[in-house]
Amino acid sequence: MKIVLGCRGIIYFKIWIQGGDWGGPRSRNIHSSLASFVDSPTWKLIDLISKMRASSGKILIPGIYEKVQPISEEDKQMINDLVKKLDLEEFKKMIDVNKLYSDENQKEMSKEQMIVKLFEPCLTVDGIISGYTDEKGSKTVLLSSAFSNMDIKLVPNMEVEDIRNKIRNFIMENAPEAKLEIEEGYKWAKMSPLNPYIKIHIETLRSTNKKIEIWPMGTGSAPFYIFQEKFGIPVLDGGLGHGSRAHSPNEFAFLKSKTGAGGIIDFEISVAKLLTKLGEVGKIKNDRFIQ
Repeated sequence: MKIVLGCRGIIYFKIWIQGGDWGGPRSRNIHSSLASFVDSPTWKLIDLISKMRASSGKILIPGIYEKVQPISEEDKQMINDLVKKLDLEEFKKMIDVNKLYSDENQKEMSKEQMIVKLFEPCLTVDGIISGYTDEKGSKTVLLSSAFSNMDIKLVPNMEVEDIRNKIRNFIMENAPEAKLEIEEGYKWAKMSPLNPYIKIHIETLRSTNKKIEIWPMGTGSAPFYIFQEKFGIPVLDGGLGHGSRAHSPNEFAFLKSKTGAGGIIDFEISVAKLLTKLGEVGKIKNDRFIQ
């Protein structure tokens, strides 16, 4: 059973490069033989993306790490506890990969290194579209346009507007011919295991006698900060139940327990128990109980 005490924020952005005054075909694809003396929007986009990130995964946009918060002693303790429980091979099997990033010694990163990475931003190419992509046959063309969807995950204490500006400045400096559209993003959220609500939630789940993994930060993003900042309501992610394949074909969750982790029915029962427990203790306001 996995309990997550934080989630990353996100900024989603789109990059278009179209042929025009700077070079490249203006309005249509042309024969690839002309690439000897005509520039390519597709290569321009590939070059731009390659400048954004090192092969290690480190983001190369200047200033991106300036406000990243150091890992607290509280979180370091949770990392140490999680390392003892986490089965790395089972984790890789669950996310369908054979190997994680390599470290500076070209060895696969350790469990501790992997969890520490959750406290750092990450940059992802979500899609690239340009030209002829049929797996069968061939078509030799110099393309007039290229497009990419990308996202960057934010961690404490990164600020949405600050990162937006850094992305804009980077694109303007490295590819002024590109068109950039930054969609609305949102910030990260982080809870302490000492929060009274969080402590009761964890105690309630431990009463099920199931194995619990407490993650100080999660891999994904969600606008949980709204509950925390605007309403003073602490939020955590996780509980009884089993599901997998997030954002992949055949994403699923069990209705009934099949692995010992429980299903949606068990989850709903655990929520009822949690609400009962909270009712016995009192209500929460600004992270404190009021009797």
